[in-house]
Amino acid sequence: MLRILAKDAVLIDAPNAVAFRNLLSEMEFPVPKPRQTAPTREQVEIIVRQAQKDGYRSVAITTLAQFELIERRIHIIGYWENKVWKPGWEWSAIDWRGPTATWAIRYFQTKNDLVLREFDLKTVPELLALLQSVPEAERWGPVIVAERQRRKANRLPWHEGHYANVFRAICRRAEIPDTVWSMDMRAAGGTEADLIPTVTDRMLQDGFGHADPKTKDHYRRLKQRNAGEVVRLRQKAREE
Repeated sequence: MLRILAKDAVLIDAPNAVAFRNLLSEMEFPVPKPRQTAPTREQVEIIVRQAQKDGYRSVAITTLAQFELIERRIHIIGYWENKVWKPGWEWSAIDWRGPTATWAIRYFQTKNDLVLREFDLKTVPELLALLQSVPEAERWGPVIVAERQRRKANRLPWHEGHYANVFRAICRRAEIPDTVWSMDMRAAGGTEADLIPTVTDRMLQDGFGHADPKTKDHYRRLKQRNAGEVVRLRQKAREE
């Protein structure tokens, strides 16, 4: 963020901006250690139930979608940039109308390049049920609407900071430890997939939507379990 600030400062010809940018180019910043927390499916389900109990269907949908579809939260709830909302999920991206509705969703990840994401929501019945519980009169615009804004004509989505605070409050009422973050839901889904022997590395990469095959390794939170499994399989092979 400092480098972006320095670049913008040079563009507007701020005093000493060039020197500041050059100074930053020579500096190295420590990279935060990757998180190791991976909530279990049981914990995810507890959070989803508590969110529904507390009247936050939007949080329940988002949490379950992050986990089941191995998706970033930002691509589900959208985000605000300079007071402009960048879309997340929109009802127009879901085939939900009429008796022939397929309940397929089609959208793009936008963090780096555009990455097409397409899912048959019927394969995740709990998530499908939550979406189908939204009254048809409200199925327009953003799918994830902050409950406090539901009655407003503009149907404002969440600000990420407020969403995170509400998520934390829901987790505490559900007695989920503070070490579990909303952002961990995606890693939880990826970690569960990583434990399935028939899920290949390429399948896991595509499941995350990563162009770089190395990126998925940041989300594999049970590497020590895999190391132990290698030992177990070697012993089994020797015995056979």
